[in-house]
Amino acid sequence: MEPPAEVAEYDPEWPAAFALIRAALGPALPRSARIEHVGSTSVPGLASKPIIDVDVVVPDASAVPDIVARLGRLGYQHVGDLGIDGREAFAMPEPSIGRDPLPYHHLYCVTRGSPAHRTTWIFATT
Repeated sequence: MEPPAEVAEYDPEWPAAFALIRAALGPALPRSARIEHVGSTSVPGLASKPIIDVDVVVPDASAVPDIVARLGRLGYQHVGDLGIDGREAFAMPEPSIGRDPLPYHHLYCVTRGSPAHRTTWIFATT
């Protein structure tokens, strides 16, 4: 899927797009993981590239391998930290026949309280 590249005016549907992503991820993750809408699309009224940024926040680094495996079973491909210590990135799954694709998003796993977690804009969480 090609990422949207143009900055757009704030879209009041972005929180609903995040809710769809959260609903798809939630059942596959442990209760200790939080799903947070982060980045510019999480800030009401802010123009942004229409890419929903999502952090899966885990209590400590020991939980990361389990999250990598769980997201892998959903079709996400772990692509490493992309140069940011403490943040693991995932490529979106390919659309499946018979299933509506999720809105375009970037997905990360971070440890609660880590620099990678503290430096993101957070608006909506579960």
